[in-house]
Amino acid sequence: MCFNTAYKLVLCLLRRLGSLDDRTNAPVAGFISALSLAIDSSKRRELITVLTMSRALESSIKIAETQGIVPAFKHRDLVLWLVSNVFLQSAMGFRQSILNKGLTKFFATWSQMKHNDKAMVDVWHKMYANGCPSF
Repeated sequence: MCFNTAYKLVLCLLRRLGSLDDRTNAPVAGFISALSLAIDSSKRRELITVLTMSRALESSIKIAETQGIVPAFKHRDLVLWLVSNVFLQSAMGFRQSILNKGLTKFFATWSQMKHNDKAMVDVWHKMYANGCPSF
């Protein structure tokens, strides 16, 4: 909330003060609003970082498509969504420590994990850490 509010506030103030060039207003507002992240909690900063990285990846792919570096793909968004979900589900099963706690809780609720399921995942984590490939 602080990030978005600071960005819009600074952008509107710069426009009001007479600078109508958004090529300079937007970076200045972005820099000042980024300072508001210092007062945010670390978990929220992790979420913002992940969301920013996903947008950067999507934007890079779109730019590469428009410049002809990467061929246009009809179902690109679906494939990216599937790949990211496979990664997240694999992380949930093998290495939950790399996931945000809120995301871990969401996946545990979404998959309706019971006590035995959580115990089995803990066993998988111990086996994975010990280098044991299977049961």
